[in-house]
Amino acid sequence: MITIEITAESTEGTVRQIQEVIGGQISERWGEYTLTVNNAKATGNIRFITFDWGVGLLEYDITFHDEVILIMDASEFNPIHFTYCLEGFCKHRFGYQPEKEIKVLEQFQSVIISSREGVIIMAIFQKK
Repeated sequence: MITIEITAESTEGTVRQIQEVIGGQISERWGEYTLTVNNAKATGNIRFITFDWGVGLLEYDITFHDEVILIMDASEFNPIHFTYCLEGFCKHRFGYQPEKEIKVLEQFQSVIISSREGVIIMAIFQKK
């Protein structure tokens, strides 16, 4: 299992913290950035765009070769995540507590995720 703690307050910072753990190269073209990974930890791309008006787009087209848990501390800000699962599935939970229910986001399902102040957000990607 790979655990990545995200402390960044920007989309670019988030992807750079993921890159520090799983590796890969970030390239830029016309304001669109792509983290490309092809190693023992993952294969694929994470694409991101940050708009001037404070919105960021983050697209995961990546296969993880081990379970990956992204832990996002949103205690200083409260982002709203519009999430759509195009293929496969992923999991989500608020907080570290194992008794908290893990929600599964199925293929073609969309959700809006937001949390209360001081709550940790966990995204769980299964290995393939």
